Amino acid sequence: MSDVIPAAGDQDRIMSFGMLQPRFGTSEMLAALAAIGPDAAGELLFRHRVSSLGAAAAQRLSTAAGPGAQALLGDLCDDLAARAVRMRVRWAGADAVLALVGRLAEAEGVSWWTMKGFSFRDRYPDARLRDVGDLDILVPDVDAAWRLTRRLIDEGYV
Repeated sequence: MSDVIPAAGDQDRIMSFGMLQPRFGTSEMLAALAAIGPDAAGELLFRHRVSSLGAAAAQRLSTAAGPGAQALLGDLCDDLAARAVRMRVRWAGADAVLALVGRLAEAEGVSWWTMKGFSFRDRYPDARLRDVGDLDILVPDVDAAWRLTRRLIDEGYV
């Protein structure tokens, strides 16, 4: 983990690596990457759960980059590849977690819907580009939430 705290402008430019439609151009993103380094950039992208998208963007950009930029982008890819192992493990269990929540909710008579990240999986060119941190769900009321929560705790979820 990097101890570098990037300047706000550099953070915004690094975050463009993790966007389907980047807010900044390649030269600005590369300048920010050079300013803060691949480790700090990787940490920022991972912390914001866009490391998989960031790695895909870095790989794509490296094909047209000059040698210096290719080296920086390669280092960023290496950093993010190490972090991607966690995401692959999470994705491997994602469908099982959804099925478990569905079974528990049905057993409790609770209707539920996914929100945020999982709701947008089909919007990504490859669903695995969406980093997984948690499963956000919506239930009709607080009583339903507590019934489902108790069941999830019984299954070992916190």
